[in-house]
Amino acid sequence: MTTPYEIQITLSGPDITTLKNEGWSLFAFKSVKTTAGGAEPVLWFKTQTFMQTTKVDWTESYQAYVSTSAIVPNGSIDAETDLAVNLGQTITVDKDGNLSAASSGEDGVVTLSNPVSGGQWTSGLSQEAEGVFVPMCALTLHGMTEELIAPIEKVLLMFATAKFNTGQVIYQSFSQGLLVDLTSAPAVNGIKSRSVGYVLNDGWNWNDATWAQPTPAKAVLGDLLIEQDSGLARSARLRRHRAAA
Repeated sequence: MTTPYEIQITLSGPDITTLKNEGWSLFAFKSVKTTAGGAEPVLWFKTQTFMQTTKVDWTESYQAYVSTSAIVPNGSIDAETDLAVNLGQTITVDKDGNLSAASSGEDGVVTLSNPVSGGQWTSGLSQEAEGVFVPMCALTLHGMTEELIAPIEKVLLMFATAKFNTGQVIYQSFSQGLLVDLTSAPAVNGIKSRSVGYVLNDGWNWNDATWAQPTPAKAVLGDLLIEQDSGLARSARLRRHRAAA
């Protein structure tokens, strides 16, 4: 059974009016850990629907994807082939970009496998938000390699008037943000939840809790959101050694 997550953002009535009139959006990025070098964050969530309690919610529902889209600043990632995946599975891509799943992966992560020589794909994980699966990150899956990847329940929130869309690769933050950690969030009625506030001209309020940290504009998002995990890299090496034995 998947775990539901939620961030509640408190806004005042006057601020809601200003946000709507001036064309502001709420943006969200998800964090991942991976063995892949050079992975980049992808804008995962965007809304211009504001309430006094505005919610960002999601569940542990994932898809693996491959794409021919280049990983470039502000470029859009088109998940040309995708497949539902659970943690612990291996997703293999063939020479034509078709995906297949097997239950032979590492616990707690998704293994992305490209056993074909001479070709590479842009790949990663997508997660469902508001009924739509959107990539959380983009990495290069080279031929004859495997990469391990796993979501981390950390979300970077930003309000801004920027015109970015979900699915775009974003290298730098474009506003002051708040990185919210839900990995140890308490469950209320079965939902793991955090509550924060936002005030125009003042910024974010989280009562200085240890589970959130402010982030400046122009921060390198890869440093904030992509954890290159040496433990995962070791698991990948051991897996290759077992396969070669």
